Amino acid sequence: MNAPPTEDGVSGSVALVVLAICCAMMAVLLVLAST
Repeated sequence: MNAPPTEDGVSGSVALVVLAICCAMMAVLLVLAST
């Protein structure tokens, strides 16, 4: 899993960032809905 920074690695990092943003958005929506 220790692959050099290639296009695959960059795409993987982008996917992780997108997932993190989606999770944050879901958390915000849940908080707003619970109020």
